[in-house]
Amino acid sequence: MAQRNVRLYGSAAILQRLLKALIWAGVVAYLFYVMTEVRPARISLAAEPPAAVSLADSVRRTDMHERNEVNVIGRLDSRDGVPVTEDDKTEQLFLFFAPDSGPDDTVVRAAVLIEPEELKIYLEELAAYPDENRVGINGRVLQLPKLARVAERAIEERGLTLSDQFVYITPWLGDRRDPLDNGPWFDLVLIGLCTLAVLYQLYMAIRWYRNDRAVMSILTDDQIAAYRRSMRGNRTTGNSLFLLVLAVVVIAFVVSRYR
Repeated sequence: MAQRNVRLYGSAAILQRLLKALIWAGVVAYLFYVMTEVRPARISLAAEPPAAVSLADSVRRTDMHERNEVNVIGRLDSRDGVPVTEDDKTEQLFLFFAPDSGPDDTVVRAAVLIEPEELKIYLEELAAYPDENRVGINGRVLQLPKLARVAERAIEERGLTLSDQFVYITPWLGDRRDPLDNGPWFDLVLIGLCTLAVLYQLYMAIRWYRNDRAVMSILTDDQIAAYRRSMRGNRTTGNSLFLLVLAVVVIAFVVSRYR
């Protein structure tokens, strides 16, 4: 009876490993589908930027495209921008108001933070808008940039206030389609890791099967009971690790899509 129980336990462990391998194989198949079908389709659908909306109106979720892309029009406060610094990191802050609002408007609707190495490119793109009262910003809405606290302090020091719909926008510099997609490399890394997970689960299934056959022929009933307890602990640890790694893969995939 003890021997039968051990064999049943061994069969359950092997089936569990095979099930995990099947789950990882499903993840691999889905990532491959996303890489070859979904991403190109999304980029193709996003070939044109969103319709331009005025910063005089609130930027709604329906105004955004893939990865929080927006296309807004506002009045640029200054082409020189305002340098903001924190922890030896300096960026140039550009403030935008409602279009055609005039210099008396003190409500900031949007802000753009540009790193020094990208400043020249951004200034060249601003040159395409000779009228500072109507300057376009096509880019991605950020929830909380690294220098947000310093930027907002600089805005307050200038006697300005933030609109209730205030947003930070990172403008596309160059071809807007490039930042919309991570490219295939990230998907290939995830596919490679998940494929390794499939092979690992198959390896463990074979190892457990051989191990069960070996110990069954030499252990007493007491030893078999101890063996079952130790293997049960291994299963608990393995399940926890499996769920942790799967969660990391899912989080990495989601972040890569919406960052």
